[in-house]
Amino acid sequence: MAVLTFLLLTLNYGCMKEKLTDEIFYTKIAYTLQLCLDDIFNQNIVGKPAGTWNNSFSGPMGGIVLITGTDSYAPSVGVTTTDLTFNLQSIPYTHSASSSSEDWTSDLIFTGSITYKGTYSSSQINLSHLASNLTINGSLKYNKKTKNINNSGVVTINRSTQINGNIFGNSFTYGN
Repeated sequence: MAVLTFLLLTLNYGCMKEKLTDEIFYTKIAYTLQLCLDDIFNQNIVGKPAGTWNNSFSGPMGGIVLITGTDSYAPSVGVTTTDLTFNLQSIPYTHSASSSSEDWTSDLIFTGSITYKGTYSSSQINLSHLASNLTINGSLKYNKKTKNINNSGVVTINRSTQINGNIFGNSFTYGN
C-alpha cells in the first residue's frame, strides 16, 4: 500500500504545473512585448537601408506603429546600432507556448511610445526598451488560470545574456 501511495503522489506531483504568480505573470507580459517589438523591427527595419526613420507601418497583428530615429550597420564587424522609438497605436499581439510545466497564451494590446535602443550582431545583443507611459491591456492564460491586465506606466526591458526589467513596478528576469 505504501508503494502505491508513493507512486500516486509522485505521479500527481510530476503532473502539477506551476501556479500563476506575479513574477511569472509579468515575465510572460515582458516576453510577449519583447517578441512584439522584435517582430516590428524585423518586419519593417531589417533588410532595408540603414539611416533615419520617420515612417508608419502596420503592426505584426494589426494596429499602427510609427518608427522614428536612426539605425546603422557596420559591415566590418557585423554590428547593427539602433536608436529608435516605436509609437505603438493599439498594437495587438498574441503568443502561445507549452511545455511539461507550463501552458500559456498572452493576448495583449500595447499603446504608447517605447525605445528600441542598443547594438546587436549574430553573436551578441545589448538592447534596451524604455517607456515612460506604456499602456498594456489584455490577458494571460497560464495553466488554465486567466489574469487580466489593464494598466499604464513605466516599462523597462534590458536585453543582453539575460533579460531583466520592470513593468509597472514589477521586476522580472529570464534567459535570452
